[in-house]
Amino acid sequence: MAKLRKIVVAGRTWLWVYRYYYADERDCYLRIISEDKKTQFVIYFRTATYHYGDCPFNNGLPALYNNVKININLNQPRFVAQLLTYVLENILQGTPSGVIEFGNGNEMLQQLGYEFDYK
Repeated sequence: MAKLRKIVVAGRTWLWVYRYYYADERDCYLRIISEDKKTQFVIYFRTATYHYGDCPFNNGLPALYNNVKININLNQPRFVAQLLTYVLENILQGTPSGVIEFGNGNEMLQQLGYEFDYK
């Protein structure tokens, strides 16, 4: 199991890890766990392109953000913080608990203002 990293969002401490499936590198996910371990978010990402042995979100997937070219690397805490903030503020109601899965990580990034050049 990969080491969980800590991040503080909205005054709460969360643990997170980014992983991809070795069987199909196009499938990757971000797992975010509350500090008390009562809540877990799993956000799945899928890309149309990949390099054998690696997911593009691991090295940096090219995108535009506010008309600036960037590489989205889900190992970087700033992207994790943006996604977690988006989930907490726009999707969830009340106090979540248990494992909550989201299959639309790419769409979440688009809602945050990222534009991709692949289909």
